[in-house]
Amino acid sequence: VLARLGGTARTRDEAPARRSSPRLAPFVGRGAQLDELRRAFAAAVHGGAVVCRVIGKSGAGKSTLIHRFIDDTIERGDVTVLAGRCYEQESVPYKTVDNVVDALVGHLVRLPAETALQLAPDHLPALVRVFPVFERVASWADAASGAFGMYDPRELRDLAFAALRELLIGVSRVRPLVVYIDDVQWGDVDGATLLAGLLEQRDDLRMLLVLAYRSEDADNPCLSLLAASPAIRGALHAGGTVTVDALTTAETLDLALELIGRDTPDAAARAAWVVRESDGNALFIHELVRHLEAGFSAMATEGTPLDEVLWQRVCRQPDAARRLLEVIAVAGQPIRLRAAQEAAGTPALPPEVVTGLRFGQLVRGTGPSLDDEIHTFHDRIRETVVAHLPAASRAAHHLRLAATLEASGGVAPETIAAHFRGAGELAKASDYYVAAADLAMRALAFERAEGYYRQAAELAQTEIAKAAVCEKQIHYYTNMARFADAYAVGRDAVALFGVKLPAKFIPPLFLADVARVMLRLRGRAPATLLELPTATDPRIEAAVRLICAVAKAAYQLRPELCVAISTKVVDLCLRHGNTRDCAIGYMVFGTIFQGGVLGRHAVGDAFGRLALALIDKYGNTAQLAEVAFVVGYFGTSWLRPATEAEALWRTAYDAGRATNDLFHTGCAIAGTTMSLVMRGAPIAVLRDESERHVDFLQRRGLREPLIVLMSARRARGLLGASTDGEVLCPEAGLAGAELDRRLAGFGSKHLAHFHYVLETQLQYLLGHVEQAAVAAETSASYRKESPGLLHAAEHELWSALVAAARADAPGLGRLRRRSLVGVVKRGYGKLAGWAATCPHNFASKASLVAGELARLRGKPDDALRSYAAAATAAALAGHLQIAGLAHALAARLAAPADAAGHRDAAARYYTQWGAPVLAARAAGNC
Repeated sequence: VLARLGGTARTRDEAPARRSSPRLAPFVGRGAQLDELRRAFAAAVHGGAVVCRVIGKSGAGKSTLIHRFIDDTIERGDVTVLAGRCYEQESVPYKTVDNVVDALVGHLVRLPAETALQLAPDHLPALVRVFPVFERVASWADAASGAFGMYDPRELRDLAFAALRELLIGVSRVRPLVVYIDDVQWGDVDGATLLAGLLEQRDDLRMLLVLAYRSEDADNPCLSLLAASPAIRGALHAGGTVTVDALTTAETLDLALELIGRDTPDAAARAAWVVRESDGNALFIHELVRHLEAGFSAMATEGTPLDEVLWQRVCRQPDAARRLLEVIAVAGQPIRLRAAQEAAGTPALPPEVVTGLRFGQLVRGTGPSLDDEIHTFHDRIRETVVAHLPAASRAAHHLRLAATLEASGGVAPETIAAHFRGAGELAKASDYYVAAADLAMRALAFERAEGYYRQAAELAQTEIAKAAVCEKQIHYYTNMARFADAYAVGRDAVALFGVKLPAKFIPPLFLADVARVMLRLRGRAPATLLELPTATDPRIEAAVRLICAVAKAAYQLRPELCVAISTKVVDLCLRHGNTRDCAIGYMVFGTIFQGGVLGRHAVGDAFGRLALALIDKYGNTAQLAEVAFVVGYFGTSWLRPATEAEALWRTAYDAGRATNDLFHTGCAIAGTTMSLVMRGAPIAVLRDESERHVDFLQRRGLREPLIVLMSARRARGLLGASTDGEVLCPEAGLAGAELDRRLAGFGSKHLAHFHYVLETQLQYLLGHVEQAAVAAETSASYRKESPGLLHAAEHELWSALVAAARADAPGLGRLRRRSLVGVVKRGYGKLAGWAATCPHNFASKASLVAGELARLRGKPDDALRSYAAAATAAALAGHLQIAGLAHALAARLAAPADAAGHRDAAARYYTQWGAPVLAARAAGNC
């Protein structure tokens, strides 16, 4: 068999790779298959990317056929070949394409620096994130240095895949590409996903993709994904699949005679025996000939299976050589010769031992030095050796390999994990699988990361160790928006410590838990809970940590479920003491539930302060961004000026950037933008605050807070504020049905709610009452998504004002008018209640609606007094938009002598706000 090293890149200008065997195998009987590959390549050159599958049984000669095609293609014209293979025991991320990517990098580093730089794709940092090997391309160093993380890892991976496709298109424009991947039956799902993505648009890609795999191993996830991919099916060559069958009797005889030597005595008889025994299998033909050359008679091997023939040849090796071969076979993938010799216990092995294995075509490698890699010549040899080793011997080899590779450093953790597992050292295997999963997640190899986390959890030897792995699984599934999976893992993990989480939200069970907690809290102020002792039971610590970790997933499934499980955290802490991670539980139970949902704002704020103090006490900065954001969002704004909540969000922003908590960093940006809008801060301040975050949000794929900023930008434009020079992004052009669709898909639907609250306000201020009514109706449908949030109060304000304006419509029926007045009355009642506890945030707004209610009831003097009170309170609080609106409404009702003054005041406040369109309308100039 023609032996080529995996991961090679060749062009016509480069010398062909040398093989480690002293004798080239003849090429016999594959003319039709060779022609099919040539036709597939021609189609790729002229019509875009083409896929050709080469299948056959192990040892049938697939590799020989493909390498003959590659050699012929290189000789016939300019072509770049990227070749690689998969190893059964190898577990690197994207292993289906890993060798091919290595070959591509090798091709790029040989190009002139200017040429390589011209090939650099867009989104190069994302490509380097997935395949760090591209850092070897020196001319790309500056462009690749901007590698960054995104909130949605799936989007970042899409960018990396697009960058790789762009790079391959650029390379194929210089020379057509042949990408050859051998042993795809051992590929991985992540790599198969990449291949399918590369071919979704294939017209510009001059590439023949050759996928070779064993027909007997075709039923696996990698090949199943490739077979089901519309992109792969669409790119299949008309010939589709090249099947490498057993050689015919005549072809087998011809090959046997070539190998034996036609002039050798008894050549015909020996060749006839090879024909009878080999069944046309190319590898078996070679092994039978070697068997004869070793002095064995044909009769002695009559009817012996291929594995036995191979094993007999292994057994004939000297002890040192056989031991080394066993270690290489157990390694299961290329390994440095130095490491293999150390693991075999023969670090000073004579060179002729390795040379003998090479010439016997039992091993092959990248070179003769101890730092070169070596592996079995054919996987059938590896399989034979491993199958014949006693279990104790295999375990011993695994243990020595694990120890050697662990000590050498720089070895993939999944490789060390597999050897510790094979040696029965399950705890150490679990630790290394966790490290491998973390690296796979770093490379965005999602399927591989998930598999490693699962293996680590299965192998963990203590409940505490398993809990630590499960916590990582929870974060993985949550980041992948697989919230049900995250919650299921958390629920099972918490059960290890005797804590039962509900499968779904069950009101009676929740109320029972709340009652228990309230009894334990009776007579205790939240601040005193800071002095509870620290829990000393590691099982309680683990349970609390797991529940807090899964809280976000629970919230996404159903907010009530998040509150229910957080109530259990508070109960555990009240019984056993606080823990390092308990701040989340107190925050959800106290600030969100007690304060936001039940409206007990003082209690909610007190619990929020407790949560912040607990973070400070235990130094748990990982939770700071989340807690600071939520306390400002649900607690502070109902009791103190909005600027205090904004200060908390600045803390959340800084903490989120420091800990890479991108979700709550984006929430802090959105919250600050929303607060500036709601409190009527000068529009120039709003612009400066939001503009400095647009690039950050866009680069990290934080689409939801980005749309909040873009909604505010649109509002500024319609109010007449300049948007010249502002950063543009795709979200800036969203409008109408497309925007509604995007908002409906938000995971954080309270951010979508804010958009419709803002739209209601904007259309009302512009005098578009019916459009404002439509926006208010949509906003009302989102109210359930924003319990306890400040913009829920803003919804009541603008919905009441819209209803008041619509109640003036001529020809309105009595019942309809009564209904609209009822909306105004309800809005006033809510705002007045909030103003009683936080006049700074709500007094001006409550007075404004009170004025409209008095006007609708035919009490103009009361209305004017309320407008005046609203204007005064708004001026003190800095609510410029409310001050302007209060004077504008008063101007419509006041006596002519006073109306002009109100119009001037309205125009002045609107100008200070930065809304020239409203200023002109108030002054009567439009």
